[in-house]
Amino acid sequence: MKDLTGLPVGYLKVIRLVGKDKWGYNLWECKCVCGKITQVRSSSLLHQRTKSCGCKMGILQKDNPRSTTHGQAKIRNGKRLSSVYNSYNGAEQRCNNLKNIAYKDYGGRGIKFLFTSFEQFFAELGPRPEGKTVDRINNDGNYEPGNVRWATWEEQGYNKRFKGKGYYWEENSQRWRVKALYKGKYFYAGRHRNEKDAKNAAENLRAKLVEDGAQC
Repeated sequence: MKDLTGLPVGYLKVIRLVGKDKWGYNLWECKCVCGKITQVRSSSLLHQRTKSCGCKMGILQKDNPRSTTHGQAKIRNGKRLSSVYNSYNGAEQRCNNLKNIAYKDYGGRGIKFLFTSFEQFFAELGPRPEGKTVDRINNDGNYEPGNVRWATWEEQGYNKRFKGKGYYWEENSQRWRVKALYKGKYFYAGRHRNEKDAKNAAENLRAKLVEDGAQC
């Protein structure tokens, strides 16, 4: 294990190793230039994904070439939003908004959104890489520091909680996606606006695979 004591990372300076988080990752106590003490994973420090306690989020985002002024921006009700904020807001809505279409697969099954601010979320994850969305490392865990990452759909495929009938909510497309696995190969039956259509498509896909001699 590399000793990170004294290492400067952005607006942080590493003070000492404090132990491990509940997933076994090393945590380092760091002091931000604002005076706040925070705990950060080794990987987030070494890859400079976390550079402040959250207080310098605006500056870091401005300095980042993928900031809201360089292509990530989105206008909504006259406000400029970044793709990172869209991910933050989407995850929070899935956990806390009873009317959200995906609520029952998140908040409805006990998944909690435990970030207290967008600044904390950004400090944990950093800028959103091209082709990746927010993912929970432990798929039965909460959206919280230490259990989130940016991941591709392929990476998330190994971590996805499939519904019993072979369909799940896909954040990127905002649709229900139908997908079945047989002998290491994925079979798809499209994306659907409502869960009922996805369920029917999944049942039809299963029937077709069985008819063709496959089992899923």
